[in-house]
Amino acid sequence: MKSEIKYNASREIKQLIAQWQSWLLNERRYSPHTLDAYSRDLSGFFDFAAEHLGKVPETADLAKLEVRDFRAYLSQRAARHIDKSSLARELSTLKNFFKWLARYDILRNPALSVIRTPRRAKVLPKALEVNDTFNVIDEAQNLASNSWQGLRDTAIFTLLYGCGLRISEALSLNLGDIGNNDFLRIKGKGNKERIVPLLPVVVENINTDTRKAVSNSLFFSSPIMATTASEVNFPACASFLIRFACETEGAFWVSSIAFIISCCCSAER
Repeated sequence: MKSEIKYNASREIKQLIAQWQSWLLNERRYSPHTLDAYSRDLSGFFDFAAEHLGKVPETADLAKLEVRDFRAYLSQRAARHIDKSSLARELSTLKNFFKWLARYDILRNPALSVIRTPRRAKVLPKALEVNDTFNVIDEAQNLASNSWQGLRDTAIFTLLYGCGLRISEALSLNLGDIGNNDFLRIKGKGNKERIVPLLPVVVENINTDTRKAVSNSLFFSSPIMATTASEVNFPACASFLIRFACETEGAFWVSSIAFIISCCCSAER
């Protein structure tokens, strides 16, 4: 059970906080979870402000806070090893509260608008372990609604892992890109072409998938990837990726899912 949220502030400010919370919940339609997080962030700020000012903050004190005061707050939080994503949310909470105060002409403090949101660290995608990767390929057949979907998904996953392809590269392959079952001709970013060797297991899965191909496209114009010869069924592949990632929590597929979803949006416009 979460602890009660207390605010080290004057009675007037506590009343304003209650009104702001009501506005977030009823007008902005924030979820109770988000509202709780914002409220705790604001509580932490008023704990700092009381210590920083040497007294319980009044409404007039909020209007007089300077850029250095807000930076001192962020510096204190950073010194406690709060990660940048949490710092960004806490700053967002403050800006939200002060914008609400300005919107209803309660007080204005332009100093906060000068503070930039901390840059979040860029995290590289993490690859699945070898055994987990083979489980993905094996489960592709089991999780598919139909056998032809399983063949398609298995072929795509084998290509991604066995040939080290980007998902966009795998999905744009044509039958002519396969050279004597020995290599693939890939066009990557900037239309740069490269030759990728084919492992026997990759060849086997591709051949199984493309036996019913009806056009030059390796996946999209075959019965396995489309309901008609000309229809591209992006959502079918996207739903599989999302479903499997939710069940396995495989971080490797996060970027793949994002790309597939963008393809869905583009294809259906």
